[in-house]
Amino acid sequence: MTTVENPSSKRRIEYLDVSRGLACLLVFFYHTAVNITVFGVPFYGYHGVHLFFVLSGYLLAGKFVPALVGIAPLPSVKGYLRSRFLRIYPPYLVCLAVFVLLRVASGTNVPDWENVVLRAVLLFNYVDRYDYFAINGGFWSLAVEMQFYLLLPLAVWLVMRLLPAGTPRAIWFAVFFIGLGVVSRIFEVAYIDHDHPSAVAHIRFKWATSHLDLFGVGILLRVFEDVICGRRFSIGGFGAVFGMTGGFAMLSLVALWTKQAGHWQDSKDLAFVALGPLLACLGFAVLLGTTGASSLRDSRFFRSALLVGIGQISYSLYLYHPGVFFVFNRLSRPDQWGLSWGSMTMLIGLCCLPVTLLVAWIAYRLVERPFIRVPQLQPNLPSKAGLPQCKAE
Repeated sequence: MTTVENPSSKRRIEYLDVSRGLACLLVFFYHTAVNITVFGVPFYGYHGVHLFFVLSGYLLAGKFVPALVGIAPLPSVKGYLRSRFLRIYPPYLVCLAVFVLLRVASGTNVPDWENVVLRAVLLFNYVDRYDYFAINGGFWSLAVEMQFYLLLPLAVWLVMRLLPAGTPRAIWFAVFFIGLGVVSRIFEVAYIDHDHPSAVAHIRFKWATSHLDLFGVGILLRVFEDVICGRRFSIGGFGAVFGMTGGFAMLSLVALWTKQAGHWQDSKDLAFVALGPLLACLGFAVLLGTTGASSLRDSRFFRSALLVGIGQISYSLYLYHPGVFFVFNRLSRPDQWGLSWGSMTMLIGLCCLPVTLLVAWIAYRLVERPFIRVPQLQPNLPSKAGLPQCKAE
């Protein structure tokens, strides 16, 4: 099977890097209590993590979709797991060590050895006696991410043995993840009590399976793009406007629903808990798909050197931004500035952002980059052979 060069692959990487950067900035400002508010309706920055999950599902599905369709052999699972391990785990362990030392040196919520071990193996989301956000509040999503990496090839193996090769199998593969995530979240929220006297945060769903639908939306986008329409699928100006309007409309519905139902971890509305995160991810998928299939991907915004750079260091930025906040708040005591809550939180974010970018850039250069091989930087581009092509104007 021959691989066809994608002439826009470099710009596709820029577009995806910008998306990562925007997702990370959403989380960054959310952790300073700054959120996007339009006409009194807030759009919480934690949706940035949802966007990360969609991107992960989209990118990693590219390694397996050709095999599901039946136009390529199953890629090496050993190689896949090795690349994922090297991409995520060494920077994570370094960050974990830094934060443990920071807590010991400052005497702030010093974790015991068992908590550190559970964080090191990324299984703490199944042990309720330790706070979900202990040591570093962002670690929870990395536990979910790593567990998804392990479940993905297992799910491919299962689906390939149950269903015949073809486009329907690839679609059902994505639907499997979406359905399992929604069902798991409903079950966990309705029947599992994660409260524990020693845990501060009240978390209603922790299991990796309860987030699989968010990855599944990214997988479905990849299947639609590569298999149903093919990578040459493109849309004109009207299609781009329609797609972007539709994506933002979905996100607006999530914001309105959130205002009525409450935070996704605290809401008593079971329908919102089950479907709210999924609807947000569908909105992000529509925006990503529209951008990738239109001239928007070639716009100055998605080729901005600053945003692309932030996207490239977004993993380190995500890892270290809580530490920058901690040190800044410890040294500057912003609660004594005499500012309103909104002004104070915005100023904290603006003061911490340059420092966080510098710390993230150093961590990227010294820790991340040595473990990133050149092929890992490119999303897997399947062959056009056997894939249908279509064009929408």
